[in-house]
Amino acid sequence: MIKVGVFYPQSEKFDWDYYLNRHTPLIQKLLAPALKKVDIEKGIAGGAPGTAATYQTVCNLHFDSVEVFQTAFTRMQVPSWATSPTTQTPSRLCRLGK
Repeated sequence: MIKVGVFYPQSEKFDWDYYLNRHTPLIQKLLAPALKKVDIEKGIAGGAPGTAATYQTVCNLHFDSVEVFQTAFTRMQVPSWATSPTTQTPSRLCRLGK
């Protein structure tokens, strides 16, 4: 099992409702059946007292192997409406190290 981490920096424009109810289900659908599990963690505080968390949220996508992830991600076809200027910018997946 591997985890692919997606890190969203702090932003006043982050829309939790959109992220949880539209974006995440879309990712689950596009990466099925390879995607085994999704963990979403909300940043609530920074390392020092009174500071903001570095990241708004961290999302971990779980796959059986690097190869399964790469195949699923390569075959994923994102609908055109998901990347239009009227929607939020698509998330940036972090580089996956072996």
